[in-house]
Amino acid sequence: QDKLGFDFSGRLFGASLYGEAAWAPAYDSGEASLAASLGFSRVLGDLKRWTLGGEFFYNSAGGDRTGQYAALAAAGEYKPFYQGEYYGYASLQAKELFSPSLTTSLSVLANLSELSYSLKASESFDFPRVLPFTLSLSYSGGGADKEFTWATGNDSLALSFEARAEF
Repeated sequence: QDKLGFDFSGRLFGASLYGEAAWAPAYDSGEASLAASLGFSRVLGDLKRWTLGGEFFYNSAGGDRTGQYAALAAAGEYKPFYQGEYYGYASLQAKELFSPSLTTSLSVLANLSELSYSLKASESFDFPRVLPFTLSLSYSGGGADKEFTWATGNDSLALSFEARAEF
C-alpha cells in the first residue's frame, strides 16, 4: 500500500521539537488513514539535570474501544497504542537527583479517546562495575475494560525490574 509521510525536528525557545505524519490513501477494502505526532523536550536548570518532555499522537483509524480489547486480542487484532484516536505523553526526568549514579523519572501515557492511562515512577541505577538496572512502579487507571486496564484491571499496580547489557 502506498503511503506518504514526512518528519521534522528543530529547536524553538530552547526546546527540541519533533514531529511526523503519515497518510495512507484508501486501498482495496481499507480506508484512508492519517497518523501524526508532535513532541518536545526541554532541559531545565543551570546544571541541566532536569528534562521535561511531552508528546501528542493522532491516529485517524482509532477510537473509543472500551470493552472491546479482550475480543481484539483473541482475534489477533490488538495493537498496543494504535487503538485510540488520541494519545498524550508527559515525562519529567532528573539525573543525579539523589546520587550521581541515579536517574529518577515520572511519566504518564494516556489514551485520550477513552481516558485510560498509565502512570510510572522509575529509578535507574548505574553504579560502577555493576550491570545497570531500573526499578519501576506503574499504576493503570481510567475505568474498567479500557486500553490500559483491560488486561490487569482498573486501579492496578505493577512493579518491574529491568537490567540491560550494552555492547
